[in-house]
Amino acid sequence: KVDLVSIGDYVWWDVNRNGLQDQGEAPVVGAIVQLLTLDNMPVGNSTTTNALGYYEFTNLSPGHQYKIQIVGPAGSTWTTQNVSHGTSNDPATDKTDSDVSQSDGTAVFTTPTSGSNGSGGFDKTDNPSLDAGLVMYNLTLKKVLVTDGPFYVGKDVTYTLTPHNDGPVAALAGWSVTEVLPDGLTLKSMTGTGYSCIGATCTADAALAANSDG
Repeated sequence: KVDLVSIGDYVWWDVNRNGLQDQGEAPVVGAIVQLLTLDNMPVGNSTTTNALGYYEFTNLSPGHQYKIQIVGPAGSTWTTQNVSHGTSNDPATDKTDSDVSQSDGTAVFTTPTSGSNGSGGFDKTDNPSLDAGLVMYNLTLKKVLVTDGPFYVGKDVTYTLTPHNDGPVAALAGWSVTEVLPDGLTLKSMTGTGYSCIGATCTADAALAANSDG
């Protein structure tokens, strides 16, 4: 008799983009997870992460190599891979980092040689260490005219530009704002505290947290 085994486990938004699961970072709900052979043939049906960000595959052959591929929401990318404990996917040591490739969201692993074929969420599968961190940010820009009219040829006018990160993760230092001038205006200067400005582009010196203004 061969005892079948199970694997999982968690997909989350890597808010600070450090490749690790940190307290307060939200789960990704509805990410598609497909189990594959090493030559990319699907093994059974795909699954999706639940309301807590967990997925699982049960009834797998023990000691067998497989691959998972995870597809996140549109506009998302994968965080840094294997920040801790390398590529071991050892359930005893490798439960807190992102294991999937940044290029295609895949990870190769070997199922446990034995187990209970457990299921049901956090830490329930025989190998609950196959995790994935996602990154996505959406920068918007608000532009407000400061100078009062009347307006005439040659008059200096000032605008305030307020960038905002709609989230759900931080934009790293080095994100930038580029002003596109309407016809009839010529750039005189562009400045901002915490930015390095050259011409019509200002580059931020610090990260912009999710759901916050620059």
